[in-house]
Amino acid sequence: MRRFTVAHVRRTAVTGMAALALVGCASTTYDQSLVTTTPATSAVATTTTLPSGTPAELMPRLLASAKQVSVLMIADKDPSLAARDVDAVWAALRPEVVKTRPDLVDAFDQSIDRINRAVQFKRVADADKSTKNLEVLIASYQA
Repeated sequence: MRRFTVAHVRRTAVTGMAALALVGCASTTYDQSLVTTTPATSAVATTTTLPSGTPAELMPRLLASAKQVSVLMIADKDPSLAARDVDAVWAALRPEVVKTRPDLVDAFDQSIDRINRAVQFKRVADADKSTKNLEVLIASYQA
């Protein structure tokens, strides 16, 4: 069995860091033929409208959109539209939840935030956990 001394470990670490530093100094070139410019007039203005409806109508939509986030992540597709729908539905629901069940608002906020972080960091387990939390919160709200 080979024994490693502190000096050997240090020397190996320094050599590895020096190699990484040299690789990081390599020059970068860009293929200008691939650069495209988009005229300023082609920008598309997007508007966001909040969904409308009663909590009884919007809660199932919130849950369906939350479930869709993890389904899309598992299928290796972009879940950002589903996450935006979760945000929009929650933005429409939040004032009513604040008015009728203020004790649940923080838990809803945390679940919605966790869904957004799950999308940002590509963590399917966090999206699933948030969906399960939303199921419980919605059942609690409707009870």
